[in-house]
Amino acid sequence: MQAIGCNGTRVLVTLVHAMKGRGARSGLASLCLGRGEAIAMSIEI
Repeated sequence: MQAIGCNGTRVLVTLVHAMKGRGARSGLASLCLGRGEAIAMSIEI
């Protein structure tokens, strides 16, 4: 099993780089945790 914190960090950093490359000001990252659970984070830069 992978550490959720590591995957969350990777997804967030990828989102920020994609947003900067596209000139976007807001973005949404989500993770499926399994067993019917999920988390999401909305960011604005």
